[in-house]
Amino acid sequence: MLITLRPIGHLKELFPANQEKYELELSGTWTIRNIVTKSFDVDPDSISGIVVEGKHRKWDYEPKSGDEILLIPPLGGG
Repeated sequence: MLITLRPIGHLKELFPANQEKYELELSGTWTIRNIVTKSFDVDPDSISGIVVEGKHRKWDYEPKSGDEILLIPPLGGG
């Protein structure tokens, strides 16, 4: 299964090479939590939202081939 992972904003700094997107070829069953923690070693607490194909999803969502996953950082300001 081929998926695209897009960390948004400062989350890019937590991923290798600070890239805009990552295309991953995965086999078997994966959840978004598994992808983030096992493939990238990123703490899920640093991510406040997940959007897959325009819909809000939870950590236990199992992506399908072709899915684009957006990882949303916590909002900040002052």
